[in-house]
Amino acid sequence: RGDRTASNPVPFDPYTIGNSTVLRDTGNVKTGVFTYNCNPGSGANIYTLIGNPYASSVDFTGLTRTNLANKFTVWDPNLGTVGAYAVWNAGIVTPPSVQTGIIQSKQAFIVEATGAAPQLIFGEGAKSSVYTLNLFRPGTLSSGSLTTDLYLVNGDGSKRLADGVLAQFNDDYSAGSDVLDAVKFTNVNETFCIKDGNNYFIQDRRPFLHHSDTLLFNFTRTRQRKYSFDVTIDNIMRQKNLVAYLQDKYLLTATPLNMQGSTWIDFEVTGNAATSVADRFFITFKKAARFNGINADVAYSDVSVNWSVENAAVINLYEVERSSDGKVFEKVGEVNANQNGDILNEYNLTDPGLEAGYYYYRVKAVSSSHGAYDYSDVVKVKVLKSRTGLYVYPNPVVDGVIGLRMSTASPEGRYAVRLINELGQAVMLQQFQHIKAASTQLISYPSYIAAGAYRLEVTGPDKNKVLLKIIVQ
Repeated sequence: RGDRTASNPVPFDPYTIGNSTVLRDTGNVKTGVFTYNCNPGSGANIYTLIGNPYASSVDFTGLTRTNLANKFTVWDPNLGTVGAYAVWNAGIVTPPSVQTGIIQSKQAFIVEATGAAPQLIFGEGAKSSVYTLNLFRPGTLSSGSLTTDLYLVNGDGSKRLADGVLAQFNDDYSAGSDVLDAVKFTNVNETFCIKDGNNYFIQDRRPFLHHSDTLLFNFTRTRQRKYSFDVTIDNIMRQKNLVAYLQDKYLLTATPLNMQGSTWIDFEVTGNAATSVADRFFITFKKAARFNGINADVAYSDVSVNWSVENAAVINLYEVERSSDGKVFEKVGEVNANQNGDILNEYNLTDPGLEAGYYYYRVKAVSSSHGAYDYSDVVKVKVLKSRTGLYVYPNPVVDGVIGLRMSTASPEGRYAVRLINELGQAVMLQQFQHIKAASTQLISYPSYIAAGAYRLEVTGPDKNKVLLKIIVQ
């Protein structure tokens, strides 16, 4: 009954309500007692499929069972990708499911016989007012997605959508081709698709990505003009330690992609045949940063954490984290990344004033713009609160000056310092007079000292020597 004209003000939008229409069933509503004589077979594993006859949910415990187990099996569409069986057994449901002891109207379920002539009787007293409607809804699959849209770039700079593809990721998807994938049809002009073996898809569903995975594109029917890709990524990896790169085989470039957002990449097809090869573009996945090493040096009650990183162009920040048990870490400081992250870079941060004991350190490389991060290995140190509380800060040293921090336990008197290179050669020798009031001694080094790693040997008036590792920038 009611107005059935198509008047939805927003076509194809299921959330916008048009004119009201009443839908109704025909026939008689089933009431009264219903008796099901189940599978009469004997022995173990004798089952019967039964449907709830009422236009009402029923409580299984309110049904009359004869030679039937106090359990039933149902199909729960919320489990996995397409659903799975769940068992209600004396009030316990396995695997965890939205199914309860309440069986919905028209819901089918399976019962198991325990003896001869099994029977199940439905009565009005078993009806329930509890409804679990999502037992009839497909489960929501938590997936990641990578969308790549192709745009035509006009002479005035405006853009027009020409084609696009979607890759979705979940470990419940198959790595091969199946019915969940959508084959690409060829367009009149630009035809852009995902290549997977001998298959070409406009929609490709596959398991979550790993660092060795590659997403191949196939781009045909191009014209000599400017184009642009809009690559949008959302939750495509379980871990956040990878960054995706759009590789261009013609320009030999690798553009890092925003791992939680959109990245635009402009390119052009010209008269050069190499610009229009079908497999020009593909996406690879690499670790956000490659740590070459990490170590921690103890100076009195201070710990100096040193690390080196390369292939970290997308990293903008390093966070140093400390733990007392090697399990729970907390941030103790941060260092901005060098602008040129493609080369090997060395960093340092000092964690001062610690109590005696064991400590664990690790470094977190953060890419704020790309939504990625990675961790270094963990190093363990022991703070003894030794008498020689000397350390260099800042380290790496810059501007031709070494800041040597002295402790209150350092004896007064004349100190000798030697700067020793990695070949064991002393490239600088100086002395200074230390008094208790001075907490830092500034030691200038000559301009011919090249950048690199050195050891600073400090000999006190008591003839005790301390070797400190420093980096000269």
